[in-house]
Amino acid sequence: MITVERYVIDTNSLIFYFYEMFGQEDKISTYARHLITRALSKDSSILISIPSVVFLELYDKWINNEEFARKFYYNIFIPIINAENIEIRSIDREIITHMLELDGEQDFRSTANRWDARLA
Repeated sequence: MITVERYVIDTNSLIFYFYEMFGQEDKISTYARHLITRALSKDSSILISIPSVVFLELYDKWINNEEFARKFYYNIFIPIINAENIEIRSIDREIITHMLELDGEQDFRSTANRWDARLA
């Protein structure tokens, strides 16, 4: 039986993964880049959840012309929705729980620090 590693990524993680498209510096950690790449390449041991609000934020702050909207759609959105191991979903109890889990301990401050360290 395959053990699935579950991760939740935020807007910044997505922007920094596709940093060239957004004209940003490459600020994502090697570890986070590796995880997203594995999920996009059908690695069945990874499941990444992207809260739907991430796409609303990207639309609001980044997609400001038709040319960029087309590039975003074909170069980012289509690969994500076609990836078997990436899901787009609403923020619910399960998503929040996976964001806050830390080896069975639910200490928000230490989880937030570890989360920042993982995806920065």
